[in-house]
Amino acid sequence: MRFPRVRVPLALLVVSVVLSCTDATTAPRPVTPSAPRRSSGITPPTLVISQVYGGGGNSGATLKNDFIELFNPGGASVSLTGMSVQYASAAGTTWQVTALSGSIPPGGYYLVQEAQGTGGTTALPTPDATGTIALSATAGKIALASSTTALAGACPAGVVDAVSFGTTASDCGAKTTPTLSNSTAALRGDAGCAYTKDLSADFSTGAPSPRNSASPLHVCPGALPVGPLDHVVIAGTTTTFTGGTTQLTATPQDANGQTVTTAATSWSSSDATVATVDATGLVTGVAASATPVTITATSTDNGITTSATLSVTVTTPSINWLDVGWNTTSLPPGFQANMFLTARTASGGTIIPATFTVEALDPSIADVLPAPHNDIVVAIAASTTKPRFRITATPVNGGTPYVFTTGASTSITIEAPTSAPLTSYSPNDEFGDPTPASANTPNDFLITRPEYVISYNQSRGTPNWVAYELDNRQFGSEDRCNCFTADPQLPSSKQILTSDYTNGGFDRGHMARSADRTAANVDNATTFYLSNIVPQQPDLNQGVWAQFENALGDSAKAGRAVYIVTGPIYSASHPLVFLKNEGKIAVPDSTWKVALIGPMNGGAPFSRGTIQSWDDLSGVTVLAVNMPNVAGAVHRLRRAVAAAGRIPGRARGR
Repeated sequence: MRFPRVRVPLALLVVSVVLSCTDATTAPRPVTPSAPRRSSGITPPTLVISQVYGGGGNSGATLKNDFIELFNPGGASVSLTGMSVQYASAAGTTWQVTALSGSIPPGGYYLVQEAQGTGGTTALPTPDATGTIALSATAGKIALASSTTALAGACPAGVVDAVSFGTTASDCGAKTTPTLSNSTAALRGDAGCAYTKDLSADFSTGAPSPRNSASPLHVCPGALPVGPLDHVVIAGTTTTFTGGTTQLTATPQDANGQTVTTAATSWSSSDATVATVDATGLVTGVAASATPVTITATSTDNGITTSATLSVTVTTPSINWLDVGWNTTSLPPGFQANMFLTARTASGGTIIPATFTVEALDPSIADVLPAPHNDIVVAIAASTTKPRFRITATPVNGGTPYVFTTGASTSITIEAPTSAPLTSYSPNDEFGDPTPASANTPNDFLITRPEYVISYNQSRGTPNWVAYELDNRQFGSEDRCNCFTADPQLPSSKQILTSDYTNGGFDRGHMARSADRTAANVDNATTFYLSNIVPQQPDLNQGVWAQFENALGDSAKAGRAVYIVTGPIYSASHPLVFLKNEGKIAVPDSTWKVALIGPMNGGAPFSRGTIQSWDDLSGVTVLAVNMPNVAGAVHRLRRAVAAAGRIPGRARGR
């Protein structure tokens, strides 16, 4: 936004809108991609190869034998009489044969045991067919043939199904699976149902898990009509802890293991004093007990009722990990940082409700506030060594406390303090104060600093107004401190802490913008005193309000001087609304800003003393905005600001 230079003594812009100036850190968790289902319009063969493993008996292998697993994805039993599985090397044209017999029912598996190595500790489940082929542990080709005659060629036609496993194997028009190893097998997704004619999508690698004809059926969706309700399957974790939860799922199924989607399911607990369960199957541990609780899922459909049970044990919670976060990474002495603590069962594990006690081990560098605010750290002295803190996390529902001491990767840096020369600043309230603030009036309390002047309202916990002069002398390369700090000029009983804003739903909106004081770290940190902050809706703070602030900053960087007075407005039409209903920080109905923009005179900003007549106001611009502090007004605000770009009311007068 570029402010036009006007040839009149005063240009006044009033805009009513919504936005604000905001100043507002966990390990990624692995994601297991869902297995591909069948592609639309593609019908799988009557039988498929569902698993291939060639590392049996090799170094590092658990299983003693190689194997090939077959699966029936259809809705009818398939005879194997006269059929065979055959193997060729990755680029080979000669095939070895293992004859098959018997049949595979819908959703059934069939295990073909092949050559045994010299290693391994575990035998395969009882095989349904046995051969002596030594498969490659990494790459090769498997074919399911409709005869026992050896195939010919690198990619023979007319086979029931074929799998090229390993990226160096022949691509016979369906790509290849990932490369295997002594400890990994090629596994067809969705327990054998995945079929898209793209082996790289249908297969993944994982620990070999051979299934045979005795394994539970897995009927593919749509392969058979869903029959009547037969049983319920419960899945989920069988342990939880006091105050913790575990999610169970119940799946009503027919006799073929297909989901009966029309069945209604309810849940119950055998002892609600130990664990409860809600309508979704979420189990909550109430009290630790050596006796497991029986959780029952009961499903009903078309007059048929069946149930299943699962035993859940409730234990005392055990904290084995602590997440430590900060709202800033470094700050100068005299300012504060907020520590964010989360207790878990393990790294990335379940959160355990806990209370925390923080003790400063290097109080000459950084100390903590008294309880209950001892998660707020006060920087004391600059140091090349990061201060250490001992944190004790105690489970709220009982259990052993967990003690952790921060190190270089979990603490903060206390910087050497630097300040811009006082000559970089001019009187911030050169053109007067909106109110007669003084040190003797608690609700019009005067705070004067080189960076700004504040009238503070101790009953509202926010400033009445903030005034500051802005020009290019105050800009530098200092990073944003983000060190929200209780103002030491206020009585301790009236100080606002950053924790008073936490989880309040509002941004911490600067009145004197942090980006306007970047010449040195103390100058920037000073804007983070919470006496300079008001609660602002994110829409306001991060939107058009920020755009207006940026435009004023750009004007100052371009060589103009800007005098700014800004603050909150509280409507008299309703009682004050306080953040989190705590009676400490009042939420304004809107925030306003008046900016007087004029020339620099010989390196100093224009001042009241340089204005002796109306003619001295030529080239001076006054902008005023009042922006509602409500959510969802971004578009309305943008329209208003766009219209205001015309700057109406440019009347020349004396």
